[in-house]
Amino acid sequence: MKRLIFIFIPLALLIASCKGQKITKEKVPSLVFNSLKAKYPVATDIDWKKQGTIYEAELDINDSTEVSLRIDEAGNLLMQKSDILLTELPQVINAAVQRQYAAYTIDDVEKIEQDGGIYYQVELKAKGKKEVNIVFSADGKEVKNPAYWD
Repeated sequence: MKRLIFIFIPLALLIASCKGQKITKEKVPSLVFNSLKAKYPVATDIDWKKQGTIYEAELDINDSTEVSLRIDEAGNLLMQKSDILLTELPQVINAAVQRQYAAYTIDDVEKIEQDGGIYYQVELKAKGKKEVNIVFSADGKEVKNPAYWD
């Protein structure tokens, strides 16, 4: 039993660290923090994580919109993700989901901005089936880059 504990605890810590390590605002470089504040001066409830040299901030805008940002050490905004309503999802993506995943319904939708491109990630659910997470380009094509951002 003790042997299992000594195996399980490090494994759990390793898995948890793969998603990024939570850090306090004081450990965020000023270039990174200032980049966030320049983009979202009214941001509240900012939670920070760090994975390698990339900082991820989760924040609220006007207490209603949840936004996540990935910023490098130099303060460059790499990616942005924001919750959107299903009604804001482009029709071409709705059509692609209905055509390719007819048994599923859209459960969650988010908009991703990266390198000047706009992408939409959708979470699909169906009774008795495994959840499916997909990223679409703005023209309704499935893409692997950017990867689904959980």
